[in-house]
Amino acid sequence: MDTYLSCLEEEISFEPETSLVDTIFIGGGTPSLLSQKQLDSLFNTIYKAYKVDEKSEITIELNPESVTKEKLKAYKEMGINRLSMGVQTFDDRLLKSIGRINNMDKAISAYKMIEKSGIDNVNLDLMMALPNQSLTDIVRDLEWVDKLMPNHISYYSLIIEEDTPLAKRFKGTDENLDRIMYHKIREALTKAGYKHYELSNWSKAGYSCKHNIKYWKINDYRGYGVASHSSVGGFRFNHGDDVLEYIKNPHNVARELIGTEERLSEFLIMGIRLMDGLSRKEIVERFGQDIWSKRDRFFSLIKNGLISMDEKKILLTDKGMDLCNVVEEVLFSL
Repeated sequence: MDTYLSCLEEEISFEPETSLVDTIFIGGGTPSLLSQKQLDSLFNTIYKAYKVDEKSEITIELNPESVTKEKLKAYKEMGINRLSMGVQTFDDRLLKSIGRINNMDKAISAYKMIEKSGIDNVNLDLMMALPNQSLTDIVRDLEWVDKLMPNHISYYSLIIEEDTPLAKRFKGTDENLDRIMYHKIREALTKAGYKHYELSNWSKAGYSCKHNIKYWKINDYRGYGVASHSSVGGFRFNHGDDVLEYIKNPHNVARELIGTEERLSEFLIMGIRLMDGLSRKEIVERFGQDIWSKRDRFFSLIKNGLISMDEKKILLTDKGMDLCNVVEEVLFSL
C-alpha cells in the first residue's frame, strides 16, 4: 500500500492546480484500511497541490469493520467531514451470502461511534435485490434506518455480473420484486422525512452529496489512482485498472476529446436521474441547443407516462423511474 500511495501522491503533485476545490472524495476499494500516517501523507499532498475551500465537502468511504474511535478522530483532524459507510443490509444471513465480512452488530456499533465523533454528515450505502432477499427483509432494513436516522441514504439494486462467484451461485432477483422493493423504499424514506433527490439517493435537508451531483451535472472533476477517470476542459482521461501498471507509470492516462453532442447526451442521461429533472434554461446556456425544438421526439415518452414535460423542465414520472433506461435511450438518440 505504501508503494501505491507513493505513486498516487506523485500523480497528484505532478500538475498542481490553481482552481479552488470544493469537494474531495476518497473512494474505494476500502480507503478506511489506510493507517493514520498514510492518510496524513495523502492529505498533505492534496492540500499542497490544491487550494481547498474551507467549506469543502470531504468524504471518505469506509466499511463497518474498519471503523475505530482513533480513526474517526484522525479523520476529523484531517478535515474529513463526510463519511460513506457500506452497510448493504442489516441481515447477517444475507451479508454472509454475498461474502461480506461485517455483520449487523458491527454496522450498528460503527454508526454509534460515528455519531459520537461529531461528524454528522453520514451516508449509509444499502442494497436491494440481493440473492434470496425478500420484501420483509427490506422492511426490516428500513426499520433500522428509521432507528439510526443517518442524514443520507444510497439504495442500489444488486447487479450480478457474468463470470463472477455470485453469478455461479445465484440468479438475479425478479424484476417485478426489485421494483416492489424500490417503491417500498421510496415510500418509507419519504415518510421518514428524507428528500428523494436522485434515483438511488435520499437525504435530509442540506445533506445531498455535493460531490456526486457534479457527476450527474457533468461538471469538471479530476480523478487520481488506478481505474480513475477525469473530465476536464472538454477532455476525458482514464487510467487502466491494472495496479502494477499504474505503479510503473502513474502518469500514463488515455485522453479523449468529448464533442459537444456527446457531452450533451451524457448531460441528458445523467441529469434525468435527478428529481429536479432537466432544465431547458441550463441546457441552452451550457450547450447552445434547445432540445425542446425536438418535442415530437418525446411524444412516445409522454404518451406512455414516462416523463412530464412543460416549457421549463423534463421530469421522470413514477413509471419513468422504473423504466429510466427506456427514457435514457431516447435522450441518447436526440
